[in-house]
Amino acid sequence: MTLGKKIYFIIIAASYFVAVLFALVVVANAEEATNTAVEQGIIIGPAQHYTKLTSVQPLIVDGEIMGSVAAYVYNDVATDRPVDYWELYDQEGELLAFSWFDQFGIQRIAIDEGIVKDEGKLDGNFVLVVDGDFI
Repeated sequence: MTLGKKIYFIIIAASYFVAVLFALVVVANAEEATNTAVEQGIIIGPAQHYTKLTSVQPLIVDGEIMGSVAAYVYNDVATDRPVDYWELYDQEGELLAFSWFDQFGIQRIAIDEGIVKDEGKLDGNFVLVVDGDFI
């Protein structure tokens, strides 16, 4: 192979390498943008707080025990609320709904999607309730 052909081969190989590297960067940036959009679409429940269980009370409807309500308080002296976070369970111990106060002091509620859609079974995914509307 002559010197001219070797130089030509090196230029083509380097150009190919740069093109592949550029394509990989574009794909990585597109992947990152896609992941960001997915993360923004996820509804996040209560933030992680250190909580203390204050009570577990039976939920009684028409004299029949339907489940239980567990009440928690955050280990945060800034709030004066008697309950900061609660969970509603059925008789089998399955979580039906929960409520918490967000960082702005607004109460939020999430209900199992199976209850919202009236499917007759629990889904395990929770739907946020805002102003009486399901999101």
